Parts: sequence; C-alpha cells; structure tokens
Amino acid sequence: MKRILSLLLCLVLVVGAVCAVCAAGDDQPQSAFLISMPVRFRQTEARKLLQMVNDFRTGSDAWYWNKDDTTKFSASGLKTLSYDYELEQIAMQRAAELALQFSHTRPNGKLCFDAYGERNSAAENIAAGQKSAQEVHDDWREDNEPYLGQGHRRNLLSADVEAVGFGCVEYGGMTYWAEAFGKPASSAAPTAALDAEVSVTIEIDPSQLTVYEVRLSETKMELTVSTTQALPAAALRLRLNEGLSDVILTPQVDWVSSDPSVAAVDKQMLFAAGPGDCTLKGSVFDNPVSVPVSVRNKAPAEPTEPTSQEPETEPTTPSPTEQPTTHTHVPEILPPVTPTCLTTGLTAGSRCKECGEILEKQKTVPMLAHAYTTKLTRARYQKAGKVVSTCSMCGKRETRVIPAVASIRLTGTKYIYDGRRHTPKVRIMDEAGKKLQRNVDYKLTYPAGRRDVGDYRIRIQFIGDYKGTKSAEYKILPGKVTKLTAKPGVKSAALSWNAVPGATDYIVYYSETEKGGYRMLGSTTKTSASMVRLDAKKVYYFRVRAVASVDDKQWNGAMSAAVRVVAK
Repeated sequence: MKRILSLLLCLVLVVGAVCAVCAAGDDQPQSAFLISMPVRFRQTEARKLLQMVNDFRTGSDAWYWNKDDTTKFSASGLKTLSYDYELEQIAMQRAAELALQFSHTRPNGKLCFDAYGERNSAAENIAAGQKSAQEVHDDWREDNEPYLGQGHRRNLLSADVEAVGFGCVEYGGMTYWAEAFGKPASSAAPTAALDAEVSVTIEIDPSQLTVYEVRLSETKMELTVSTTQALPAAALRLRLNEGLSDVILTPQVDWVSSDPSVAAVDKQMLFAAGPGDCTLKGSVFDNPVSVPVSVRNKAPAEPTEPTSQEPETEPTTPSPTEQPTTHTHVPEILPPVTPTCLTTGLTAGSRCKECGEILEKQKTVPMLAHAYTTKLTRARYQKAGKVVSTCSMCGKRETRVIPAVASIRLTGTKYIYDGRRHTPKVRIMDEAGKKLQRNVDYKLTYPAGRRDVGDYRIRIQFIGDYKGTKSAEYKILPGKVTKLTAKPGVKSAALSWNAVPGATDYIVYYSETEKGGYRMLGSTTKTSASMVRLDAKKVYYFRVRAVASVDDKQWNGAMSAAVRVVAK
C-alpha cells in the first residue's frame, strides 16, 4: 500500500500509566496556561469515516496478524459502532491539540485519556498529513504491515468498543485526524457537522515546551509630555516537544502603568501625562512582560540666526481682523502592520486628524521567521522518501530527499556450531552511502537461542525517517569432519574420523578420482564405517560430511578432505 501520510500513532487505555516529562527552560513560564488557537474544522469529511469503519469491521478483511506474523486472528462477528457525539467533541479537541503536539500525550502533559473524562474504556488513533477520510482510513487499516505495525488496525477491529467519534482540523497547511473509541456509547444529542474556523482553548504544561518566545513590538518607549503612542503588541512563538512546527499567536496584553502620573494607559494608547520614568507591565499567558517608559518635557525651540544683513524693521501691528490662532491636535491612530516572513511590519502610530501632522511615528517591526509545517514520506528499502517543509505564512516550500535503504548486510551469515551464542552485527546503508543508526533509524529483534544448529532470522523494523520491515538470515552449521583415516582390507576399507560437535549423523561419499564425481554411499551415527565390496588393487577416495537433523530439517557441514585407499 502506498502511503501519503506523514505520521500515525495509536494507543489503547492503560490503567495507572505514568508519563515522564522534561523540565522547561528558565526562560519559559513555570505554570500551566491556556491559549486560544485558531483552527479550521472539517467535520463533514471526518464523519465519512463511520461507514468506512463499520464496513471494515463487518467485511471479509476483518483480521490482523498474530505475534508470530504467520497466522491471522479472525475478527469476524464484530458489531457496527454507533456514532457518539460526545466522543466527537473529544476527538475534535484532540485533533486541535495534535497541531501543537503530535503525540498521545496532551499539551498539558497528561495522557490522551485525560480528555475522555469519566469514560473508563477508550482507544485512540491519530494521524497527520492525509487530505481525505479515505486516505486516513486506508492508512489506519495497515493491510500490509506485520503485527507490530497493526496497532491502528487492532483498535479498528476491537470487540471491546461500542462507539466512535472523529475529529479533523487544518492548521498551518497540515491536516490532523483523531479517532476516539469508547464504551459504552453516550446519549449525547446529534449536532450539525462543524466546517469552519474557530478558536480552541488548549492548556499547556511548560514542561512540554521546547520553544517559548515572546516578542514585543517595542522594547522601550520614549514620549514627550501630552503625546500619545500605541501600546506595544505581542507575538508568541512556541513549539512543544513533539510538535511538527512552530505556532505563532498574537495574544492580547492587558497593560498597566507603574505610575499613571507619568504615563497612563487609555484603551490601546499610552498617554504621556508628566515627565519621569515608569514601567509598562503586562503578561502573556501568565508570563510577565514589561517595557520601560521615559517621558520628557518638550525641548525648547532653537533660536534662529538672521538670514541677511538687511536692517531690522519695526514689527507690524496685526489688524483688528487678524487674530493669532492656536491649534489643538486631534489624534488619529495609524494601525499597526503585522510582519510576515517576507515583509517587515509597523508599530501603531498616530497623526492629527485635522492638520495631518505625525504625532507618533510608526516604527519598523522585523520580519518573522518562516513557520514551517512538515510532511514526511518515509523512505523504504530501495524506495526514497522526502520531507516537504511548507511555510504556513508565505507558502515557501523546501524539500529534503531521504535516500532509500540500499543494502542490509550481516557480519556473518554462516557460523560453525561450538555451543556458544552467535549474534552477527547488522550493517545497513542508504543510497548515499550513509550508515543507518540502530534505535534511531531501525530496531532489531534477534531470535531466541542462537546456539544450536539451525536457521536464524533477524527482524529489522525501520523507524524515524524510514518505514517497513525486513529480515536478515544466517545459519549455524555443523563443523567440518577432521582426522579422516582409511585402512585398506581385502576388497574393503575401514574409515574413522573425529566426532563433530552438534552432529547427529555422518554421510560418507566416494569417488574414483580425487577431485570430482563423489557419490553418496550412506550415512551413520558413528564416527567410523566399513567399506566392502571394493575392487582389489583399485584406488578409491573417500570424504565424510557431518549432518545435524532437527525437526525433519537437515543442515550439512563442509565435506572433509579426501583420503586415498587401495583395496587389497
């Protein structure tokens, strides 16, 4: 099956499970906080999964591999699942959380079953990258995977669940899916499918964060008395431990002034009330932020130098109709311009509505970093993969090719039985000549024993940027027969040799020439044999091979060196 997905995970409820988390950095908030995250739900598409799941449960493909990967468990007789609108709400919440942290651990640091409340029987499938319900269902089926790769399939075919709900969201150019199973079904009333952009409240445990950065449009403010300036805007960039991309939010900051007699907050503006210094204080999701403010009196006008040597004239007296006038500015806010990853932005400013004079000049805000989301197509044996990173703001796309797995070699494929364990090392190379790393790119499962004569198979499970399973085989064989001797007799010869560890039988061969045409005479369990009915004065060559027979299967050792004999 060709997969289009980026990632898949499944989980079944485990009572009393414990989740370990990493500590947050010193520059991160130290208590849980709530964010409001805008996502677009696609519930009409998500609900299409119900028919697919029930058709699968009641069809002829309702089976999965047993742990031996050679026999199948038939899941026939399963009941169809009812659609549970309470489970749908859970799945929708989880789908939104996946855009932050693609894991069965929630952004609040708790296992996904924390979202299920009091329901005591649950299972969850999650996925990212598929564009349609059919694509994600085909991937969750895992038709061509071994037992270890069919966790989603076993959830779909579980007899322990009675109801299901689905969630699908789009965020940052990526589609996220959650499939929530439960028992028993709830009595929640049906609701219309939600296909719209809404803000979802998500709790975040700081210990789950790897990036937490608050940027302010102003790092300090300098005003003159009686002027106004727009309050600083905030941008929050964060990424969780298992997040697929950075998330950028623009939270509202409730600013307060440490000294309103110097600078006072008035709605979205800061008014310079009097000379002095103070601090603007606020918080971004419980993380304190501050901006120093300095207010100064207006500077006195500079004296002007005379521009010519003309004699000074007497000042004229204004006529009665020419009265001096004064002008009071009427501030008008110049709105801020949000920066992007391609263009700089502007802070808010102000100008006089009446005369157009700039009262507060807008300042340039630096460009933002690209907010990449990634889609992973994992490489396979002899098939390359790729990572496509797309900026959710500007659409810039970068592609990294993952070279295909090119070769799998063992340090040994044949070993001689000596009673000790034989465990060859595995060397896996990609097409670019890079050596893949164990437990990073693949995991190994060695067979039990590895001491006795027989065939052994190492199972290779690719992980990380790689996908699929392969096996590598090696043998432990009986040793080579040594010290073969032959004593001639009357039209006969007596053969003897040293015993070979692990051998159950020995096969005797003969030829009339030393280097070819050896034919089998027979087998024996002893380390000696008598050859009779030979022709007198004729030269014969004998060789012996050790054999180990286990469970109706035979493993042959190497043939001994030839021994020459002339019958009497």
